Amino acid sequence: MSTPAQGAGRAPGAGDNPPEPWRAGLDRHAIGRDRGVVGIAVLTGDTSAAIAAWEVWHRDRRRPWTLSVDSERRAVIRAYVSAMLEGRDPVADVAAYLAPYTGQTAEELAARLPQQGMRDRLTFFRGLERAVDGAQLAVCQRLASGSSPDSLRLGPETVPLVAALRPNAPLPGLLLVDRTPGPATATEWLRAAATAALDLAAALPGFAVGLAVDRARLDAALGQAHDSFLLGRLREGRIDIAAAAPAPPAARPDTAPPPAAAAVPAGADAEVAPSDLPVAELERAARWVRVGLEQTRASTNTLTAFDEAVRLLHAETEGEQAGDRARSAAERFLFQHLAEHPETAGHFELNRTLPVRFGPRDVEVDLLSTSLAVAVEVDGWHHFRNADAFRRDRRKDLLLQSLGLLVVRCLARDVVTRLDEVMDLVLTAVRTKSQELDPADRQLE
Repeated sequence: MSTPAQGAGRAPGAGDNPPEPWRAGLDRHAIGRDRGVVGIAVLTGDTSAAIAAWEVWHRDRRRPWTLSVDSERRAVIRAYVSAMLEGRDPVADVAAYLAPYTGQTAEELAARLPQQGMRDRLTFFRGLERAVDGAQLAVCQRLASGSSPDSLRLGPETVPLVAALRPNAPLPGLLLVDRTPGPATATEWLRAAATAALDLAAALPGFAVGLAVDRARLDAALGQAHDSFLLGRLREGRIDIAAAAPAPPAARPDTAPPPAAAAVPAGADAEVAPSDLPVAELERAARWVRVGLEQTRASTNTLTAFDEAVRLLHAETEGEQAGDRARSAAERFLFQHLAEHPETAGHFELNRTLPVRFGPRDVEVDLLSTSLAVAVEVDGWHHFRNADAFRRDRRKDLLLQSLGLLVVRCLARDVVTRLDEVMDLVLTAVRTKSQELDPADRQLE
């Protein structure tokens, strides 16, 4: 489910510093849209940074925005209509729109409509057929009866009809984000998403619509595109986003993206203990990751596991027992997340034991996929502060590698603060092993 986001930040003023390139690109896109130019902003680079830039730009203008990972036109339009109706009373909007045609006040009509039975409501709307455009009246009738956006026709022409119900309301921006598992599906997604976005842009001038896509995937899609019009719109709208996410306004730190990692002074130990991350930064980064999970339709179980991992990591002390609990919670969340990802769903097991001795007992793997031959180990802070634990992990890696497994190690804190980076590592391992292994050899004995 896409989740609308709205917030008030500072308004841009004459004393501002020159805008960053991405901000200037979005400004040019907005000017073109205001002048009736049909186009889409194509934010390339790190998708997390693209989402952050989109959020900052909309906050500066005190405008709402929404995110969707869909590319099919009906699903995209549904996400946008849902964002338009977010926080509104559709019956009150319909009443305000129809009141001038009925001789009643908006308040009177808003009180009357919910009390009508089906027959009375049908009679009421039939009486307005000569005064109100038929398509507009159909939208009003559906929304007045309490129907969801799914009950609407949900074509591009529906969007301006919904917008007309509250003409002075700011139009939400729409960002479509590529979350596809591989380059081939990304090209297909990009073409469909760009087509849907352009349909919306043509139907409803004056709102910001964009795509967030990995730079390499965009280049690959541009090289394969045959539609010259679509190709031109993608090239014209391209805006490169730096890898580091821009910092949102201080007015809403609760949804700010994670800050860039602090540089390590020359001569300092490059291994910074994961528990050294300040609590405030952990909370900010984790909240940003949670927003992404919500916007990509994570299940209630996954969100609950994420919240528990954050809670335990927040309370983590220098006691090894507390650190193990936090690490285990991060493992459970990552397992849930992998179970819902299309490329890893059904492949990983949590705390799987293999019949191979490692010290006094059989070796246990935090997250193991025997079919993909990938092992994921989630490390707590004590893995780095305890020399014996560090040495043990290296011996374990060698053992797992000797069994034909590709081993991925990540920090428990990174699982909840840098989830995209962790997933990139896991998916890279999965794709690497998938290319190496013959289908007959993909089951670890």
